Formats: sequence, C-alpha cells, structure tokens
Amino acid sequence: NGDQAGFGAGGLGPRFEVDATTGEFEYPYAFQGQSGNAIYKRLQVHNIDLNPPDNPGALYFVEGHYVTPDDASAGNKNNNASYRQVAVIAGGGTFSISFNGPTEREEPALRAWQDFESGVQMQPFDDPEGGSFLLASKCGPNPDGQTYHYEYALYNMNSHRSAQRFSIPIPAGVIVSNTGFHDVDYHSGEPYAGTDWPASVSEVDVAWSCQTFASNQNANALRWGTTYNFRFDADSAPQTTTVTVGYFRPGAAPNESEIVACAPSISPNTCLPAAPPEEPPVSSQAKNAKNRYLTVLPKNAGLNTALRVTLVSSAQFPDAVGSQWWVGEPKTYCENGGQIEPPCAVVTGVPRFTFKSAGLDCTPHCRDWGAFSPEPIHIGDMNIVPNAVYEVQAVACGCDTSDPANLSAPIAVATSIYGDTNLSCEMCPCGEPEGVINIIDCLGVVARFGSTNCAPLKTRVDLEPAEPDRQINIADVSRCLEAFQGLPYDFPAPAGCTP
Repeated sequence: NGDQAGFGAGGLGPRFEVDATTGEFEYPYAFQGQSGNAIYKRLQVHNIDLNPPDNPGALYFVEGHYVTPDDASAGNKNNNASYRQVAVIAGGGTFSISFNGPTEREEPALRAWQDFESGVQMQPFDDPEGGSFLLASKCGPNPDGQTYHYEYALYNMNSHRSAQRFSIPIPAGVIVSNTGFHDVDYHSGEPYAGTDWPASVSEVDVAWSCQTFASNQNANALRWGTTYNFRFDADSAPQTTTVTVGYFRPGAAPNESEIVACAPSISPNTCLPAAPPEEPPVSSQAKNAKNRYLTVLPKNAGLNTALRVTLVSSAQFPDAVGSQWWVGEPKTYCENGGQIEPPCAVVTGVPRFTFKSAGLDCTPHCRDWGAFSPEPIHIGDMNIVPNAVYEVQAVACGCDTSDPANLSAPIAVATSIYGDTNLSCEMCPCGEPEGVINIIDCLGVVARFGSTNCAPLKTRVDLEPAEPDRQINIADVSRCLEAFQGLPYDFPAPAGCTP
C-alpha cells in the first residue's frame, strides 16, 4: 500500500486503510488504478517550507517505512523506518531534492534532530496495544534572556490507536505565551480532517487536542508515520518532568501515557514549602513496616514536586545514616506474585490488582505526585534496608533543594526486621509484622508466590534480590527461611548520592 519504487500513481494505495501496529491493510485497496496530477498520491510539501529565504539553516530528511503483517507478528515492526538527508534546490519557482548523505538504517527521521542539534531529548514509548511513538523535546533560553522556549515533536511510528491529546504540566504562577502547532495536510482521497489542534492554557497545563474518536472517527489525530510539532514560551526555566499523550482510538487501558521530557519549573515567586507526604492509615493493607519498601501517600495535587528520602537510623548500617536519595520514576506493577508488569491477573483479597512503585535516584524526579492519591507509592530499592528508619520530604520543583526552608516537614517511616513480613493470614487481610520472625512469615511469602487468597501484599514479601524486583518466587521464600534460621541480612549497605 506504500509508495514503492517503480509504481505509477495508479498502483499506489492510501494510508488510511493500513493498521501499522499489525501490518494489515485492505485489499483490493481504495483508489486502485486511479491517477491524477503530478503530485497525486505523492509526498507533498508546502513551498513555504522549502523556500530557502523562509527557512535559513534548515536541514531536510526523507524517511522510508515498510509495513508488513509478517514483520509485525515477528516483533520486528519497530526497525522498519530509515532516513537520508537531502539537499533542497530552488530554481525557477520549482524545487528539487537530491540525496546528501548515507541511509541511516532502522531509525526514524526524527532521530536526526538529536544527531544535528545539541540539547534534544528523545523518549520512545508504546501504547497498550504495542504501537510505538517517539517524543523529542528541546527546552532552553530565548535570546531575550527573560523567557524560555519549549519545543516538542511527537512522532507516531506505527500506533493504530493514534494520539488525540498532548499536554505539558504548568506550575502555578508560570506565564505561557506564543503557543504554536504544526501538522500535515491530508490529500489524494485520505478522509481525515485537517483542523489544527487548538492550544488550551489552564492553571495546571498547556494542552493541544483534536476531536475525540466518539465525536469524529476521521478527526485530525496523530496517525502512523507522522510527526506533529508543539511549542510555546514561558517565563520559567526548564526542568525534567513528565508530559502526557492521550490516545485517539478506544482500546486497552490506560488511555494515556506519561513520558519524561523537559517542561517549565515552578515560578521563582511561588517557591513555598510543599505539604509533607503521609503514611497510609493503620487500617490499610499498605501500611508500613515492610522489609525493603517505604510506603507513602504523596500530597500537593496539582503541583509538581520531588520526594527526598533520608536514612536517619539503621541498626546494621550506622555508617550509612545521613545518606540521601530522590524517589525515581514510578511504574505500575502487578500484585500477582509471578507477574511483574501489566496486563495483570485478578488477585483475590487485595484492594488493587496493581500497585505503583518507584526506586531511588540521585536526581529529583519532578511530577504531580499528589495526582496518585489516594493510591500510595511503594518506594522499593537496594538502599531501603530492614530494621531502619527513613524520612521522606517533598519539595516543589524548581526550588533550591539544598535550602531546608523549601523542604516539607519530614515523615518518619520504619522498616521491619529482616524476614518479618506478616502476622497470620487466617483472616483477610493478613496481620502486620509483629517484630518476630517465625514460620508464619515464610508461609505468607509462599502464599503470595502462589497468589492465593488473602496473601500479604507483594511489597511486604519481596525479599530477593538485592535490588527488589517486584516479583515473588522461590528465592524470596528461601530468603525468608534463612532469616527464620537466624542468618543475617547480607545485601550491600545503603550507598548515598554524592553531593
């Protein structure tokens, strides 16, 4: 169905009949045998986008993309785009192109932005059906020395779900201006609308969107093999945080993805202490006293914050006291013992079939942590050790993290002694650790390993390996039995970040 070498216009088919995620397409295809003018069914570019005086210093690239069912079913659909640089030659009111570099195999043309310009971030991600996207972003100061420019390119490689919305979080007090958008024109019988995505600036984000699938199935969604651009200026310096892409076609949850990118930080005039996280209530199965995890309820909904963790007491590792880290990017994991990431099996006896968990990092991870409430965040990492006390604090992103005045009050979270995972599970939910290691603890690990009813939460019984893996298997059972026999915790000591 693509534009293949040697085909006249009559042999070319439309893109709208292709499902690029599966590689399937209609046959016989629409407009078969139809011809038109010189650019009918061909790659079309506006003259103003090619004219050298209108585009000083511009570089141009062409991309070829093969889409086939057998390649998709074999799991190879993400290496089927390649690109080459071309030179644009203007003369006599017409334009021609010539190849100006080697073929960059198995990479989409958007990668050239990062190859030829410094400061560009690239972040690939998939929709729930396995369709692939690539988000490129670059943020930095404007020549005026007072504002910052934010530029994004979102490429849909092969997602049939397509994209319907793109949003960037905006902290309170930040002034946004000069929003912009650029898309493509559909032609040669493609049925899609060409309406630009309007920008909407609110108190919490700047967003662009087209009509929903329910409103118009032929709306100007970001479809496969296509890149849309988004831009704006702001009076606040960039930070690394997460932006959101919402999907167009209905499908498996979730209906949106969060992707790491640059975005405005908090306005310097609104740098106030954030509200501290809270512990889950005593009545909750997620309450603390875990071996390798700290569980908190982040606050400050609507505000991008970072969470700092400090080791304040450790019976086994006193030399590590004072070590500090930042909570990293959270992900969704399965509560079912043998599964790690969704889709997840149903688990009887727990309030959720999935849970949010994050490790520790040495740089702040900025996001609207409070948006997860009332779902807790389980912080699991090799630097979370048994029989210790940690403090967790929040700080508004963009503030000076070294200034204690900008940090929230701390909450203290204690871990249980090594191997002490739960009290009896004869009644649901299981009882919390009681400070004694016995065979009941190990039976709890076995219960979660087998995903039986009323087993302890996974974050209570994930004991192995050194870096908690959010999976329960026979190694976790063995660890518990070793602790029951009196063997010590023998994983490495916590290693704090270098100031």
